[in-house]
Amino acid sequence: MKSNRLSQIDAANGIAMLFVVFGHLSAYEPQWYYDVKVVIYKFHMPFFMFLSGFLFGYKKSDLLNIKSSINFLKVKIRKFF
Repeated sequence: MKSNRLSQIDAANGIAMLFVVFGHLSAYEPQWYYDVKVVIYKFHMPFFMFLSGFLFGYKKSDLLNIKSSINFLKVKIRKFF
């Protein structure tokens, strides 16, 4: 069975998650850590948003009719809660 997942996007998501973890790693922040954290915080959330938008656009062809759009929204809302 062939997977519909994009391994490059999964890898990019993993890297973005590591950036988030690194940003929340320590209560004590030496100067080098603070400097790296400032750089990471400039792009890690926009990076997540880009990946989410890309994946939504990638699946957009599945959402061309109303029934599949409603099913898609149900899955996303259920997953959110």
